Amino acid sequence: MRTQHQLLAVFCATIVLAGANSVTAGPIPMPLEVHLDIAKQVVLGQITKIEEIDQRLFGDGVRAGRATIAVTETLKGLPAQSVELIVATSVDRNYGGSSPQRVHKVGDRGIWLIAASGIVSHSFGLLPEKCKADVQRIVMNLEKRKWSEPVNGLCAWAAAVYPNYQPENPNAMRKTPVIIFALKNLSETDIFVPTENSAGMITAVVTDHAGKVARYVLGSATWKNERVFCRKLAAGDIVYLHPDYSFIDLPRSERLADDKYKVVLECSNEKEGESAMSIGERRVPVTSWKGKVSAPPVELDLTRSETKVAP
Repeated sequence: MRTQHQLLAVFCATIVLAGANSVTAGPIPMPLEVHLDIAKQVVLGQITKIEEIDQRLFGDGVRAGRATIAVTETLKGLPAQSVELIVATSVDRNYGGSSPQRVHKVGDRGIWLIAASGIVSHSFGLLPEKCKADVQRIVMNLEKRKWSEPVNGLCAWAAAVYPNYQPENPNAMRKTPVIIFALKNLSETDIFVPTENSAGMITAVVTDHAGKVARYVLGSATWKNERVFCRKLAAGDIVYLHPDYSFIDLPRSERLADDKYKVVLECSNEKEGESAMSIGERRVPVTSWKGKVSAPPVELDLTRSETKVAP
């Protein structure tokens, strides 16, 4: 199955990451479940060779290399004895990028999350080997998940997870659950999906233990354009839609009280679309996806928000 990245949250400070040490700044990264889902391949192994390449894949001031990994075990994707991936090898002192960069070298070992592009993610690209059980559990849960029935080619899925996974201490996660929300293209052709920032695109239908129902339109977009901006989702691809943060944080955005809730996330659109091949290019009209698709209900238990329970 192919997968597609969504744009990650923009970090507000420049951080350089070396080896397996991870430092974050600005918004919390997307949960580990999302990174594992959009990774094309996940392997346990060690870098045995790096060849420098003359491409600015990570932006100005960052040198890249093609690394060869001797694979000990394949945790997701096709089994292999070795894989090649693109890593950052050095960062200039005057690097001014908005995203942190993790520098890799021969001998680095751990669990590698490889994107469809062959590039290693800067946030969860390399996890310590001790996280293997967590990775295997999450990958297995993703494989067993149940999607909604498709609507005009798109099906939906959501889950409650605990963000802020810390590889150095996997049990020290944030105590309040959040929700991740994804769409999958089950058709045999490309679908232009409106972005999560389109006004009124995503709604959360929240029911408390007493049966009281509330509807929350997510996101801060207020403009009323005639057309919605769309991303192209290829057949079989998955995209995550999180309007405000790197996940959907209903306890924070809607100030939900400590209770047990049933949450149904809806994605809907009736507007025509527009898109562009890349940032800065002229937008052109496209046939956008239209309809309403709802993910299977998610149980959001905020009564246990003081415990450190893994998803």
